[in-house]
Amino acid sequence: MATIDSREDIEDIKQLKITYCSLLDARRVDDLVELFTDDATCEFEAVFGSEEEGRWEGKEAIRRSYQTKWGDTGAPWTSIHAVTNSVVQVDGDTATGRHYLLDYLMVVPDRTPLTLLGIYDEEYRREDGSWRISRCRIEVLYQRAG
Repeated sequence: MATIDSREDIEDIKQLKITYCSLLDARRVDDLVELFTDDATCEFEAVFGSEEEGRWEGKEAIRRSYQTKWGDTGAPWTSIHAVTNSVVQVDGDTATGRHYLLDYLMVVPDRTPLTLLGIYDEEYRREDGSWRISRCRIEVLYQRAG
């Protein structure tokens, strides 16, 4: 049975993921990057089509890539990254998590906004008392063409 401490850790990690999505949709890249460990890795090849475009290692590479991909793409809140069905497992100061993703893009009139369905597969590490993302990977289940 989970302890109260592990339940608090699980809730903290769920809130971390929700904060990640909110900051991404608000285009607040500098705040978003602070949710990652310095040595974090993002594996988004499934979204961007190649390892060159979609694998980012280290906080500064992550910052540059988020800024390029989302930082200057117009007004905030033109996309909504909604996560659900979170499963988090805590082991001391490390944890893993899986979260379903529903990605909506609201910039094309008269077109359904659902753009992508996927699963985030992540690893976390507690640093200085706070949970951070140390590995973020997405598996794409559906991506709208065009």
